[in-house]
Parts: sequence; C-alpha cells; structure tokens
Amino acid sequence: MHIHICLVSAQLLANYIPIRMDKPDQVHLVSSAEMQRNGMTARFQRMLQAQQIETIIHPDMPDSFIAAIHEYALELQETIKATATDAQITLNITGGNKLMMLGMLEIFRPDVQRIIYTDTANNVIECLHDNTNEPLEAVLAIPEYLLAYGATYRKAASDDQAWQIRIGQRKPSTKYLALHAQELAGLIGTLNFLANNALSDNGEVLVTPQQQLNDHPGGQWREALRKLAETQVFAWDGSKTITFGDAESARYVGGIWLEEYVYHIARDAQPDDVRTSVEITWDNSKNTRNELDVLITHNNRMLVIECKTLRLGRDFQKDSDILYKIDSLGADLKGLFGQTWLISAREPTSDMLDRASDRSIRILSPSQIKGLRQEILRWMIPA
Repeated sequence: MHIHICLVSAQLLANYIPIRMDKPDQVHLVSSAEMQRNGMTARFQRMLQAQQIETIIHPDMPDSFIAAIHEYALELQETIKATATDAQITLNITGGNKLMMLGMLEIFRPDVQRIIYTDTANNVIECLHDNTNEPLEAVLAIPEYLLAYGATYRKAASDDQAWQIRIGQRKPSTKYLALHAQELAGLIGTLNFLANNALSDNGEVLVTPQQQLNDHPGGQWREALRKLAETQVFAWDGSKTITFGDAESARYVGGIWLEEYVYHIARDAQPDDVRTSVEITWDNSKNTRNELDVLITHNNRMLVIECKTLRLGRDFQKDSDILYKIDSLGADLKGLFGQTWLISAREPTSDMLDRASDRSIRILSPSQIKGLRQEILRWMIPA
C-alpha cells in the first residue's frame, strides 16, 4: 500500500498535485481546527473522493506549542502503523505552519520512505529524503482547479458539440471582427445597440428581429456586414436593414463573437485545458452562479479572461463594476500564480488602464488582439 500524509493548508494544490502524480492508495489529511472551520479540510476530501482515493481525516492537530505537536504526531504515527503495516509512506510537509511542519518531520522522519515539499513557484517537488527534485506534472483540468478554490464546475458552452459546429460556421465573421476591431469600433458599438434592442431584457428571447442601421454602410462596415450575412449570423438587405434569425445570433453580434475569437485562439495554442462560457457555483453560496468568459489551465496555473465589446472609460461606475467583478472572480479562482486578463474590442482610456493595473488585471486593447496567440503562448511558457 502507498500512503500520502498531508498537512492541510489554504493552498490545497501543493498537496493535491503530488497526489495526482503518485496516485497513492490512501491519503491521510492532518488538519488543524482552523482548517476544519474554514472548510479547507472538507474541500480537500471532496477533491480526493472525486478521484476515488480513500481519504482519512485526522482532525484538531495543534498549531502551536511544539510539545503538543510532537504528542499529536506520535499518536498519529502509531495509528497509521497499526492500520497500514508494510505501507510505503510519503510525508508531504508543504502545508501547515512552520511548527506543525517541523514537529511532523521530527517524529515521522525515521518511518517514512519519502519526504517531499512542493515548490510551486519553481514548479518542482523537492525530495528531502534523498536531496533530489522532480518537475511537477501538468495534471489539472479546469474542473479540478476550480474545486481547489471553492468553486464547482457546472457546464460550459464549449462542452456542446452542436455549439462547436455553430461557432465553426461563423468563424470567418468572428475572425474579421476581431482582427479589424480598431477600424470597426463604430460598427461594433452600433451592433451592440441593435442586438440589445432585438432581445428581451434578460437576453434570452428574440423579440424584435428586424433592426435598422442609421445610415447606408460603406467601406469596411459594408464588408463586415457582408461577412456576417454570408455566415448566416443575420439576414442583411444590402442597405440599412438587418434581421436576426434567433436569440443566439443576436447575442453573438452583441459581443459573444469576442469570446468565441478568444476561445478559437486559445484552443489553437493547445494549453492543457480551455473552455468558454463557463458556469460555476460556490461552496459557500450554492445558489450563486457566475459565468466566466474563457478559462485556461496550463502547467497547473489558471488564466481567467473576460471579454468586453462595449466602450470602456465613459461611465465611471459601470467601469468600476466591471473591474470589481473581474477582480473578485479572478482573485478567488486564479491562485497564487494565475493571471486575470480583460480583452477589450474598443480602446480603453488611460484611466481605465491605470485602474485595472492597480487591481493586477491586464487589459489587452484592440491593437493587441491581433497578437493574442503570442500573448497566450508567452503566458503558457513564462520566461
């Protein structure tokens, strides 16, 4: 039998990733009262049970006074010896506070085969028993990553094969709008307005399919409308009238096209996992659902991307609400080494850029959309 012993802490992945790599038969979670109160122990147990790994919780480990920690560790050592004779034991000392880690190390060192410490900053596992290290393997898909941060993956638009076919059919329009976002800023704003007019207040029902442009379009506006009509996003009479066929097409024109473009580009970069229009719920609020535009995991890190086609910088409160949502969701989900990006199809103001930077949110402007694949690749393989 192969056993892992872990000290539960707020950073679950430092314990979870080596478990996913080693695939032990049994995991012992050693937990302080604080980790039980804040739900980390129960969350970690759910993650392991999802992988069908037998999990045993040892609660109420002291987190102060070394003598008390030694006494607890000695009793734990006897319990594990009695129930798992001849087991191969790995002690992961990454979690807990320093006293807990030192106390466990002093008591267990003679009786374990491996002692490891997960150095997530340098992407390695330090093996203290033989002074070697090994690289962390990329094991985390998006649902697993979300679980570690208290969120449950419910569904994503990209899970649906019929949706995959539809976005493939309108990909030429998607690509044209994205690559010409700077020159088409006015049209993007107009299409946002018309799409919003065509839909019900909740955006679920097409109520006014036929919409009117203010003027006869020419130049690049005309070319963009022609491509949208060719890919059957809407019908266009060649002049000022466009007619949406369904609510999804109207939502696409109203801004979903940018999410689809980011998804196409991200998928082509071949990260470990990428999904779009991801719906999640939270451990501490099961009735609260959030939708995230694009999530990417690679090398056990997460990139949270939000996409906006409305004009940023005109409404201080609206901009603040956008940044607050992105900041709060990103901070909750990305972990210590993830990032949050906001991709804007319309030029953000310098004030908006400064405010985003203060919150560690990176804004990619319309001119940077053309180089999005390179930006994602740089994130995937940091210098």
